[in-house]
Amino acid sequence: MPEIFITLEEAAELEGISYKGMASRVQRNPQDYTTQKESRDLEGGKDRVLIALSSLSKMARKKYKESEK
Repeated sequence: MPEIFITLEEAAELEGISYKGMASRVQRNPQDYTTQKESRDLEGGKDRVLIALSSLSKMARKKYKESEK
């Protein structure tokens, strides 16, 4: 099954913390989170950071599955 990636903003919301808090977690412990960058060449600006759903807590994964239904 392919890995599901969501934006850092969505991940922070699922975890129940601020965007800045989520970014700090990823920066402090990069080995605990699977990330990838999405280029925004057409829109301009910085690359968007995506985080793997499997890197999030069990509670956050459950919230994501419920929101997809």
